[in-house]
This record gives sequence, structure tokens and C-alpha cells, in this order.
Amino acid sequence: MTELLAELISKNKHLRTLNLQKLAMTDQTLMPLVEPLSHALNVENLQLDFNNLGHSFIQNLTEKFKANKRNDNIKNRINS
Repeated sequence: MTELLAELISKNKHLRTLNLQKLAMTDQTLMPLVEPLSHALNVENLQLDFNNLGHSFIQNLTEKFKANKRNDNIKNRINS
């Protein structure tokens, strides 16, 4: 299921809110979403309340966000 959700996140450029509350998801089940979410700059609201998440999913997602932002900044400097 998360692989399908990851594909939908990647393909939908108009996605603004993603509500994944109360789904009993764990770090392991959400790990396939780290990469697509880190590239989905259009997502403004990500709701993960009431799941069984530890810190590893959030930490991985944050690290990916930072890496993608760093890469975007480098690309912008090269292209300007």
C-alpha cells in the first residue's frame, strides 16, 4: 500500500495536504514515503498524528529535505 501511495505522491503535483492519521503506521511502513515526500515541495500539511512512529522516520525525512534543499541551492547557483 505504501508503494502505491509513494507513487501517487510523486505524480500528483497539486497535492497540498496528506492526512495519514490513526492508521497504526510505524517507521518501517512509512519509510517508502521518505523519498517522494522529500521531493514533494507542494505538500504544505502532513498529518501523521496517532500513529506508532518513532524518531527514525521523522529524522530520515528531515535529512532528505535538507539534502534536497542543499542540492536545489547548488543547482540555482550554477544556473544563475
